[in-house]
Amino acid sequence: MSMRTMVATVLAATLAVAAVIGGAGLDGRVGRAAAASPRFVGLAPARLLDTRSGAPTVDGAGSGAGPVGAATTIEVSVLGRGGVPRTGVAAVVLNVTATEATAVSYVTAFPGGEQQPGTSNVNLVPGATVANSVIVGVGDGTVRLFQHAGSAHLLVDVLGWFPVGSEFSAVAPQRLLDTRLGTATTDGLARAGAGVRGPATVDVAVLGNGGVPAAHVAAVAVNITAVDPTAESYVSVYPSGGPRPLASTLNVHPGTTTANMTIVPVGADGSISLYLAGGAGDFVVDVLGWFAASPWHTVLLPARLVDTRAASSTTDGRFESSGAMRGGSELHVMVAGRGGVPSTGAGTVVLNVTVVDPTEALYVTVYPSGAPRPLASNLNAGAGRNTANLVIVPVGPDGRVSIFLSGGGRAHLVVDVLGWFADDGAAPPTTSTTTTSTTTTPSSTTPSSTTVTSTSSSAPTSTSASTSTSTTSSSTTSTTTPSTTTTPSTTSTSSSTTSMPTSTSTSSTTSTTSTTSPTTSTSTT
Repeated sequence: MSMRTMVATVLAATLAVAAVIGGAGLDGRVGRAAAASPRFVGLAPARLLDTRSGAPTVDGAGSGAGPVGAATTIEVSVLGRGGVPRTGVAAVVLNVTATEATAVSYVTAFPGGEQQPGTSNVNLVPGATVANSVIVGVGDGTVRLFQHAGSAHLLVDVLGWFPVGSEFSAVAPQRLLDTRLGTATTDGLARAGAGVRGPATVDVAVLGNGGVPAAHVAAVAVNITAVDPTAESYVSVYPSGGPRPLASTLNVHPGTTTANMTIVPVGADGSISLYLAGGAGDFVVDVLGWFAASPWHTVLLPARLVDTRAASSTTDGRFESSGAMRGGSELHVMVAGRGGVPSTGAGTVVLNVTVVDPTEALYVTVYPSGAPRPLASNLNAGAGRNTANLVIVPVGPDGRVSIFLSGGGRAHLVVDVLGWFADDGAAPPTTSTTTTSTTTTPSSTTPSSTTVTSTSSSAPTSTSASTSTSTTSSSTTSTTTPSTTTTPSTTSTSSSTTSMPTSTSTSSTTSTTSTTSPTTSTSTT
């Protein structure tokens, strides 16, 4: 299989998680595509758990139980709730949020009835509201959450579900890579104590490891964590043997442990590559599941659709250099017909949305243009913290998506498109399955078609191993959330900080990240 063909298969993975945010029909599904597709059913976000006092859930269950203590496991019923059917469900897509933590800790999500794995999904720290996306099997009809240290309130929103027999197969989370000293992985090959000093690339074998088959795998869902970085930097994750993209998976900050789930194609040699741009630190990679190949997708080399920073550029000169957005406003971004997305026939797009230089703690919600803004969000950012996340969102009837910025401060926005999914589960539009585009196209001097709407309503915060080889890159790259012509802006980052488990123990880090943790009366986490 050629690299071009192999990379093109990933949107069966990434876009299988399509339509997780948006307006809902009477059955709770999002848009027509969700109702028609047998591969993934997207739901209007529905709260299944909120341990805070007086906080509602979709049906009253799982509400107000109080903070979850140290070394405590709780069960969350998922079948028959929030639009998830009672039968025929293989796995669910959740946003797991931790807030009001009293200690550096971590949370592990795993299928009910199964043994707790030595992995983590959300890293937390006092003073920060932290969320991450999770794809997890339903086990005995529940999902279990283990909270490691101190106490914290936990919130769970369901965003969709995979039917039995779909292209996604969940596995019990297993560790494929851990470069820290004294740690172990699923196959005992941990590169223990090796660490990573950037610029460097680490290749992680995934085929045949951690429950992933040795063949017929297009992409894997993995949780990537950067531990104890020494400098501002970023991490890019991509298919081994392919070109490193002008996009990254997470931004890292000194002394802060940062994790994010991502979906990445598998290289021709059965591996994925992790690139650390600068500084030093450790990598941890946990596998959550894998995707079979499918023709129902188009993957794009990242193309920049929005960059509000001065002297910036986008793929077509639109939505660029328009200045920082004000809190309480919305940006309605045209995606149809731009950056490789067809003018018609694309029901869902995959975006990287990055907040740059926020002046205060805030959150961002992305949803289909013309639909009601949901009580959910895609990322939380602390003041001065560049934060990004992968967003999979249906396209509105006018070809746009809407981006809401909370609070009363300001922040710049950067949006890159990574791919699209055909509308209504019908045959994909007749375009190439892989489109080459670039984020470094020349800018025009003025933005066009930038629609900003001021709104005052509140919205929620954050709903939002194996054999490995290390190679040193010959080029030096600068870090954080770069402009289009220098270093990439992050792909799919949920900024989190903390301790995260090894298979047998836990290492701790400290954090200075701070985000709001509103109550349900004003907004929801």
